[in-house]
Amino acid sequence: MDGVCSGIHFEIALGADACLASERSSFAVPELAQGHLPGMGVFRLARQIGLRQARRLLLLNGVVDAYTALAQGLADTVCPAASFAQQVAAIAAHTASNSMVATQLGRRLLEESYASAYEDSVGHFLAAQHRCYARLPGAAQ
Repeated sequence: MDGVCSGIHFEIALGADACLASERSSFAVPELAQGHLPGMGVFRLARQIGLRQARRLLLLNGVVDAYTALAQGLADTVCPAASFAQQVAAIAAHTASNSMVATQLGRRLLEESYASAYEDSVGHFLAAQHRCYARLPGAAQ
């Protein structure tokens, strides 16, 4: 995020794998003052930053700067605005080197971790791991 992050941009930030913010960014939830709800991101918000901070941000139509967003867990990193594009490119290059199948399965397992019992999660993990190993070079088909 490089600038004001609210509305759909805020929802995207909540669902993103990583959120890099420039030092000039701010995160805002003005929807209640506008007479509507902020979308389904409200369900991710409490899980991501905790219920008390989510209440404060939502109910007080809060705006937080990039460093507060970092401290709360809305942002993962804050960088100078001048190096924002280079930082984004570096993160993209790093994540592009990961296995796509393992990345997709890891994302799915993370999301399921909130709704699945541990016993079910073990089975999901083993099935996902089997898919990863089956795609490795030299794996028996």
